[in-house]
Amino acid sequence: CLRILGHVRLESAKLESLPHNVALDYARWTLRLDYRGGDGRDLLPCFENFTAPILSLSFEDDPLYAPRKAVDFLMRHHYLRAPVWRAHLDPDALGLKSLGHSGLSHL
Repeated sequence: CLRILGHVRLESAKLESLPHNVALDYARWTLRLDYRGGDGRDLLPCFENFTAPILSLSFEDDPLYAPRKAVDFLMRHHYLRAPVWRAHLDPDALGLKSLGHSGLSHL
């Protein structure tokens, strides 16, 4: 899709289409376990040295793209020096039909 259309369409997964450069970054990050930047440098030290506060959200009805366990793992093992405020949101508990991966951006 990226080579033909210039972006990745994700509407069928109830997500926004990814712009070209974002899709390239995601492909590079998800196809390799060592998280290299576009210039080839190792990004793991960037995560470890990040110190700004993080609001980390996961959603009960997002089991595919950012499930609770994966988000918890990311916060515990990569953002070692940042203060993290972690929340897992359940649309039922909030009186909502759904949230999904990008549901907050549609409220």
